[in-house]
Amino acid sequence: MWNPLAPASTGPGSLPRSAVQRPVAGSRCDPSYPTVCVAPPPPDLDCRDLPYRNFRVLPPDPHHFDGGGDGRGCET
Repeated sequence: MWNPLAPASTGPGSLPRSAVQRPVAGSRCDPSYPTVCVAPPPPDLDCRDLPYRNFRVLPPDPHHFDGGGDGRGCET
């Protein structure tokens, strides 16, 4: 049985399930980052401003988190 309070297994560059905030309908989460909740600009954010690493990024990526163009943000 899944326990939401138990630590999730993690791999390189992944976050525990409890650390990932899914966007909620009507919230101020930019749709370019569907697996985490990042506010749309302004302000302009950098990876150092976020607790998230290696998350999914869709165009247009207004914060430019996907520097490698591979659909993953803040990989390093």
